[in-house]
Amino acid sequence: MQTYLSTKSIEYYLKELKEIFSQIWLKPSEIEKRCEELFKRSKEFDYKRILVSGETDNTTLYVIEDSSKIHVFSPNRDLRENPLLMRWHPSWYEIESKEIYYKCFLSCEELYEHLELPTVTLVNLCVIENFPIPRLNLSTGTLSSYLRKEQLAKVELIDMQVGTTINQIIKNLLDSQPDIIGLSVNFGQKKLAFEILDLIYSHIENGDLSSIITVGNVIPSFSPEQFFERYPSLLICDKEGEYTLRDLIKMLKKELKLDEVNGISYVDESGEVKHNVAETVNFKEEVPTPSLDILGEISKFRGALTLETSRGCDYSRCTFCPRDHKLRSWRPLSVEQTLKQLDDILRAGKHFNIKPHIYMADEEFIGELPNGTEAQRIIDICEGLLKREEKIKFDFAARADSVYEPKRTKEWNVERLKMWHYCALAGADRIFIGVESGSNQQLKRYGKGTTSEQNIIALRLVSALGINLRIGFIMFDQLMKGLDNLKENLDFLERTDALMKPIDIGDMTYEELYDKLLNDKEFIEKHKTGKPVYTIVSYMLASMEILMNTPYSRMVQLTERKEEVNLIMNDGKPDMNMGRYATSFVDKTNGNLSEACQMWIDSNFGVMYTIKSLHKVANPREKKKLYSYMETHREISHFLLKYLVYNLSPDKESQIILSDFLRMHSMEHILDNSKINVGDGSKENILNVMTNWQLIMEKLLRDVEADLNKGIITDSEDHRLHNTLKRWFSDMGNWSLINAYELN
Repeated sequence: MQTYLSTKSIEYYLKELKEIFSQIWLKPSEIEKRCEELFKRSKEFDYKRILVSGETDNTTLYVIEDSSKIHVFSPNRDLRENPLLMRWHPSWYEIESKEIYYKCFLSCEELYEHLELPTVTLVNLCVIENFPIPRLNLSTGTLSSYLRKEQLAKVELIDMQVGTTINQIIKNLLDSQPDIIGLSVNFGQKKLAFEILDLIYSHIENGDLSSIITVGNVIPSFSPEQFFERYPSLLICDKEGEYTLRDLIKMLKKELKLDEVNGISYVDESGEVKHNVAETVNFKEEVPTPSLDILGEISKFRGALTLETSRGCDYSRCTFCPRDHKLRSWRPLSVEQTLKQLDDILRAGKHFNIKPHIYMADEEFIGELPNGTEAQRIIDICEGLLKREEKIKFDFAARADSVYEPKRTKEWNVERLKMWHYCALAGADRIFIGVESGSNQQLKRYGKGTTSEQNIIALRLVSALGINLRIGFIMFDQLMKGLDNLKENLDFLERTDALMKPIDIGDMTYEELYDKLLNDKEFIEKHKTGKPVYTIVSYMLASMEILMNTPYSRMVQLTERKEEVNLIMNDGKPDMNMGRYATSFVDKTNGNLSEACQMWIDSNFGVMYTIKSLHKVANPREKKKLYSYMETHREISHFLLKYLVYNLSPDKESQIILSDFLRMHSMEHILDNSKINVGDGSKENILNVMTNWQLIMEKLLRDVEADLNKGIITDSEDHRLHNTLKRWFSDMGNWSLINAYELN
């Protein structure tokens, strides 16, 4: 091994390559093209090909003259840490004592073979009609970055969020002939996946394609059998995909057998479905910044930046949450890795003029660490963010008992308040808290481990620090009886003592603020915004989705046996497009209300999802306007249910509140019109009420349309808000479900 370049030349190339590699948003093919342009100007190389591998800070360039001479450049990372070189020859650098950023290898046939990397194409599915505005995809993006970091494969990403069609996907696969094709199949994407897989397998049968095909994410892992019935040779990733793809590459190279591949399900030669054991991914050490190949295209559609800084959930006791396809342990990135990945994504976003606002995709951002050090971890991250010259915004999700836990000591809760204050100072813009219900009975059925009053205090503590809030709320569940739970939920959502104005705590200790927000009614009254809780509900009027493999599904089965009723429809078989059971309600009237409200949600989903997505990337003036639409939509939805419940169980107080709301919208005649009421609670009567209520929603959306036409708000490049508005107006009065149950 010896160097054939002068020190001056090496320094020149490393400097030039460092500049190219710093553009971490470039696709590997684009990096290779720029490197080729660099070396074409040089007379020092007569190379056959150039290979770029690695990601962000370990990107490596291999300049291959032939099997007898290979130049390796790694401007940002010591080559002694290079994973490809270590696989080739673990002791290749033994005689070297200093950091190595360039090396020329001679007579290296075996290394030459290692550089023949397999090709992998990962496809992120999306039904654009339901989710019109894209975001940086993490499922395929993280898998891609892992494979690149370990220099295991050349990876190409395809993302249907940016308008890529099925025909374009198939053409790409036929042109590129990848060794492995992977599809990420989320909720509601089974039909789309089958459509693509049908085409892929038809080309395999015709001899046009010879790739290994694998699918992953929620839907295949919930029920692999439905995929195997149609595609017996398919391989399904049951859990995390990093090690599975690593092992599939090893299998491709005949280094592993199929039954040794991590976390894979497959049909063996006897026709039996096999499930290989899955090893937990070392998230903290091995998962780098997601690949940013598609970010430029995402920016064209006003998409948002996302990042996952932890995986899993230590609580794992919510009865509606399936854990089989996820791992229960909570595993965070280190503080250093978190800040590094945030910086990578923000820098790339800045290049494409995406505002510095990151949406964390963690199930639970705070988590739990040994010795209760999770709060200090968050404070350390925030201190790192506060040192940045450019200030950022970030959103994340947390449990209510990560904010306030009455079972803990006062000292613990005060320390949490300090942590949340650091989050506010560092740029926390909006926190999603899974409140889920205002009824203690429901909260118990949901396994939340919290109370309605505890949830109010949690919202009060966070909002007082100037952090905006969004909450999850499951209004209906199949085991609720009568209207009491609904009334409790409506009362909870109308409370105005939970959301506080930002409080200047400069003259107060954290302990003093904590005491005032818990016990000082006069202080609370003085500092509250007066806004009701329903203004921060993420999706109003939502119903429990009874997903497969959840404790709640077992609660329903137990109720069936105890009360001798049939609740799970379709002979107990799940709807595999959504990984859920079609289930009747114990109380038929509540079932009718739930189904109608879901139709209400679905009728508004496309346009409201678009508005919410545009809000994420809007400037402050537009952001305020877009959020006002969201608040008004939530208010209209809240009072729709209040009116339906009032019809079934009238009371004077509700009549007064409804009268005031309807008068504001010039619709007060509804209260006095006997033809516009729920009557016996039948579905027909409820839909009749909703059709009239939709006139209030139409007024809101006409205002949105007018503001869009006036340029007060900005659409995406391909007019996605305009198109969803047009679709909404044409569908008025037609009630259906986006993801209706698939019943066999």
